[in-house]
Amino acid sequence: MDDKFREVVDRYLEKAIEIESETSMAQASSSMLFATACYNAQSIIANSSPNELDANISEYIEMYEDMLRNSIEHYSSK
Repeated sequence: MDDKFREVVDRYLEKAIEIESETSMAQASSSMLFATACYNAQSIIANSSPNELDANISEYIEMYEDMLRNSIEHYSSK
């Protein structure tokens, strides 16, 4: 991750913590996940042909699973 990427990630995390303080961790998590799905759907549609949709969806799901597992490992070791 480069510095700009890390900065953007930190901004999202800060916003999630802000939302959590107004609602709950579950609400912050599920709403962020839904917003991410909406944004990624637009990205996939804009950058894929109809016959590539399933492959691109699978790629996003695999990336998410890798990021989630890496984050669990990272935060579990703290």
